[in-house]
Amino acid sequence: MPTGKRKSAEVRPVRAVLDTNVLISGIIHHGRVREVIEAAMEGRLTIVTSLGLVSEFSGVISREKFRLSGDEQDRLVRFVLSLTEVVRTTSRFRAVKEDPSDDAVLRAAVDGKAGLIISGDRHILSLRGFKGIRIMGVAEALEMLETREAMGLTEKSLAGFFEGEPDIYSEKDLKG
Repeated sequence: MPTGKRKSAEVRPVRAVLDTNVLISGIIHHGRVREVIEAAMEGRLTIVTSLGLVSEFSGVISREKFRLSGDEQDRLVRFVLSLTEVVRTTSRFRAVKEDPSDDAVLRAAVDGKAGLIISGDRHILSLRGFKGIRIMGVAEALEMLETREAMGLTEKSLAGFFEGEPDIYSEKDLKG
């Protein structure tokens, strides 16, 4: 027999691709960017990546400036693999004329059905969005996550948030 109470929709984690520099900064450094990694560890964010981006991560952390031993590098790569959902990229489009290597981030997002790209790269950020995927810097992405969680937005209602539609949600969407 119905009780009159609605079952609240579960707030699903946002699927997001992090560019390599954001991923490295979030793992190695402290500050706001670390909060992105913590959100993934807490299940509030699903980090989507590709083998190409994991390979890029591995190459970057092997640079002398990081002063990481081979074992430390291996541990970090294993951590990334455990933290992320690795997707196979099949897209071959070219979208970032200024730096075609940035297309790997966009391809991972499209093929991994991500709703968000978190980047510090000016070429990627200048797009603001791509094929329905919102592109944000770290601070803006964290603010969006906090707002989304506070409002209890469902995955369906989040689509309008990402597409730049007015922030008008039904009463059902706003109930926690």
